Amino acid sequence: MVGSADRIEQELGQRPACFPVPCGDPGSAGPRDFALAARAGFKTAVTTRKGMLFLDHRDHLTALPRVSLNGDYQSLTYTAVYLSGAPFALWNGFQQVNAA
Repeated sequence: MVGSADRIEQELGQRPACFPVPCGDPGSAGPRDFALAARAGFKTAVTTRKGMLFLDHRDHLTALPRVSLNGDYQSLTYTAVYLSGAPFALWNGFQQVNAA
């Protein structure tokens, strides 16, 4: 994490504040990894866990969910549905924060 941030800062002249956890599903990233991101100086980190932001995420800023709209697997037709949060509520059983 630190090496990546160092390289980005070297190339772009600005240190990144957010870290995108490349394998951030519950089986690949957990509290240890979220703590490492914080210790590396990142203000936030996004996981690959599907979900929307809730007020309680303020206590888990290095374990944030994200919505992937990269165009590889989604259609713009579904963007409004994704942004409603409904698919993610169903996906994670209406659990608001999944930072464990």
